[in-house]
Amino acid sequence: MRWSAFVHRCFSGVMHDGILAQVAPMTVRIWTFRVVLMVAAVTGCSQPSDQGYVSRQGNIMGSYYSITARCIDNPEASIDMAVAALERVDRQMSSWKEDSNLMRLNQLPVNETMAVPSELWDILTLSEEVRKASHGAFDVSVGALVKAWGFGSGTAGPAPTEQTIQALLPSRETAGYRLIAPDLAGRNREDVFIDVSAIAPGYAVDLAADVMNETGCPDVMVDVSGEVRTRGKGPKGNGWRIGIESPELLHGGLEGVLVLKDRAVSTSGDYRNFRDLNGQRISHSIDPRTGRPIMHGLASVTVVHDTAALADAWSTALNVLGPTEGMALAKLNNLPVYMLVRDSDRFEAVYTDPMKTLMDLP
Repeated sequence: MRWSAFVHRCFSGVMHDGILAQVAPMTVRIWTFRVVLMVAAVTGCSQPSDQGYVSRQGNIMGSYYSITARCIDNPEASIDMAVAALERVDRQMSSWKEDSNLMRLNQLPVNETMAVPSELWDILTLSEEVRKASHGAFDVSVGALVKAWGFGSGTAGPAPTEQTIQALLPSRETAGYRLIAPDLAGRNREDVFIDVSAIAPGYAVDLAADVMNETGCPDVMVDVSGEVRTRGKGPKGNGWRIGIESPELLHGGLEGVLVLKDRAVSTSGDYRNFRDLNGQRISHSIDPRTGRPIMHGLASVTVVHDTAALADAWSTALNVLGPTEGMALAKLNNLPVYMLVRDSDRFEAVYTDPMKTLMDLP
């Protein structure tokens, strides 16, 4: 059970008061921050904390989920419903399951439409909004190019030819799909392959957090493969503390800590996951505007937003745009953004003013 993506994420641990609990790596989108909070040590079980918080971890979407919450009553039932919401998104939107709603849409003839679930409709609508706002840097129609460069399903082969790249480039003017109210969707080109894995995990996190809140859990944090949504207070009595890891500090150090309340965060980057093609390092982040892997010096970008879906999508878009163009767009949209930029053999941290107000720097 895996998800392909613009970029892939590798989970390697959860931070609890500075202690790293090792977890087996997963091949999904790369993430570069650790969650600093009380968690259960055993996958798939729940564990109460001294402050009345309960945590559960398990597997979803080819990666992991972690839910930590303080509930007024019956936290296990609330978590069960939240996990069911995560599983529903996985069933509907996986590009690795042939019977998912998304794959049915990808296999639909161009001149036809089909009814799609409200969740998939929402994601396609949000994706088009971010595509326009990012000037095409985020585009879920890029799936065919991701595959062509060897980062989707199947065996990686040689680099695609220029002819193949040009043929698969998404349109700069319109989306690769069409939406017809109230629930119909179709593809605009036969070669369009829609891959929503740079927004669907975040969307799933939002659904799960909303379910928890609606069923009597005012304080909750949901994390799926590094897409994090917070509500209310963390175990320490204030905001939820989320540590940002530097590429130079892969063995336990933190670059800084975010303190979030009723916000979401996502990190995209490529310093851990790439392909070697004829001796050349090839990033797995594909620029939908050029059809080629990104070549700039941005190692990772962290975005805070009101929802995990938008944090997820915007972190992908800014990662594609790079440090100069991406930071300019982040400032234009007043986004809290933290970037780690390669400078020779070191990394330089740059961030927007809105992000600085959320950070507890060492």
